[in-house]
Amino acid sequence: PIHKNQLEKIVKKIADGKYEAVAISLLHSYLNADHETQIYNLLAERFPNLEISISSDVLPVFREYERSMATIMNVMVQPLVGKYIRQLEDGLAEKRIEAPLFIMKSNGGVFSPQEAARSGAHMALSGPAAGTNGAANLGHLCKIEDIITIDIGGTSADISLIRGGKAEIANGTKINDLPLSLAVTDIHTIGAGGGSIARISGNGAIMVGPASAGADPGPVAYGKGGIYPTVTDANLVLGRLPETLLDGALRLDSKAASFAIKKYIADPLGTSVEAAAIGILAIVNETMNNALKLMTVERGLDPKNYTLIAFGGAGPVHGGQLMRLLQTEKLLIPRYPGILCATGLLSTDLRYDFAITRLQRAGEYNKKEISETFNRLSGIAKAKLKRDKVDPAQCHLKRGADVRYAGQGTELSISFSDGAITSVSIERAVAEFHRTHKELYNFSDETAPVEFVNFRITAIGAMNHIPQPKLPQSASVDIPATDYRQVVFDMNGPQRTPVWRRKDLLNGHQIVGPAIIDQLDTTSIIYAGQRAKVDEWGNILVSEVML
Repeated sequence: PIHKNQLEKIVKKIADGKYEAVAISLLHSYLNADHETQIYNLLAERFPNLEISISSDVLPVFREYERSMATIMNVMVQPLVGKYIRQLEDGLAEKRIEAPLFIMKSNGGVFSPQEAARSGAHMALSGPAAGTNGAANLGHLCKIEDIITIDIGGTSADISLIRGGKAEIANGTKINDLPLSLAVTDIHTIGAGGGSIARISGNGAIMVGPASAGADPGPVAYGKGGIYPTVTDANLVLGRLPETLLDGALRLDSKAASFAIKKYIADPLGTSVEAAAIGILAIVNETMNNALKLMTVERGLDPKNYTLIAFGGAGPVHGGQLMRLLQTEKLLIPRYPGILCATGLLSTDLRYDFAITRLQRAGEYNKKEISETFNRLSGIAKAKLKRDKVDPAQCHLKRGADVRYAGQGTELSISFSDGAITSVSIERAVAEFHRTHKELYNFSDETAPVEFVNFRITAIGAMNHIPQPKLPQSASVDIPATDYRQVVFDMNGPQRTPVWRRKDLLNGHQIVGPAIIDQLDTTSIIYAGQRAKVDEWGNILVSEVML
């Protein structure tokens, strides 16, 4: 039983400290949440305006440190997220916008504003997750199932995998050095982007990133006070970027960019501005290539079997070179690369992930307990979707489990078949674990005892997605260039390069590199030996061709 005198001490401390939010995490609440619920009810009664999170709601699984961290992170953002969502709802009502409001989650789905207000930790990586969703939707339209995505912005590059048409989901990530053990789209982020600052290290090598000029003051070429040369400045002085961005709304200062590269990179190395700029881009491209390999080669996957989708404001600028470095089959540049994260929101479904710990040791699998666990999670999932007014015909539940060899400290997540829990369905899950373990680590031991640790339910409420508009068919594969500019691709110096406007390209048009394609939100670079084809959805599909 809970000792009431202990609770009164806690109540007094909260009152004296004037706390805004409290996390409740008890040692074994993943098995029995009664005490957490009792404490929650007491605090809610005494402090009506207090934000409270309990670990049995946030993450009812064992490992109290990870569970406590998730609960603490959740309640830390709860007051801010709740306030923001209330302001958003009030603003929509004031403007008489009656369309339903949904909030993006880190797992690639969306949830209601009410759920978001009390579960803000699920939004931690929601922006990049929306980009992965957008890429998966493009893959579906283009009938491409295996994709590597890279979203290159001003400060970072976010990399994810789509296999069999589905984004890879992990059961945790890190925020700084703290674990967040919630379902998230599996994204690897590095400090490399258009604003990444170039400098000379103590041993005389060019270093690029992770420090960034960001958007303010931004690259030197923006003329907003930036001093140190960036990746954007290097692209500009090589002619790979136009002299203006945003259809002329932002004029770039190439002389200032050139001066910064000369002062901080070229002169210290005793080389030309062009050579220094080429060096800056070679370094940042190799940094991104290494990150791409981390998500593929180091997981036993061959990039040649994948299509690279490059987006974000700087993605198409670097995509052609990254395609070559990684040796992917093709490169796909979305119709609007700079806003794929935003358009990705239009291809999402409601999604909830539920997990609970119920340890099942090898040779002692309790089929009744496993069945009851899945039924309990399914009941919670169905209630959530019903509360969100999802048509039952649009509700889909998927089972999963976290499994390990006896004695291991970590688990692998595998799928678990629907239907009655039988010896056969358990054996299938064990076989799936062996297969997954071999795929990831190149070995498995089918004679070793296998334990089930956590059981999971993923609940999907399918939504009507906004269709992608198609482009008209072109009369010919050829289209004359709009303009020409001097572009440096290598140490051979500038060459007169044709330039196209993206908005002029139609379905069926083809462009052979070297070529530049400018548009409002980015610039696409097509290198010599590459051919770009425009598809019916307005994407550009780049492939290597024989010279």
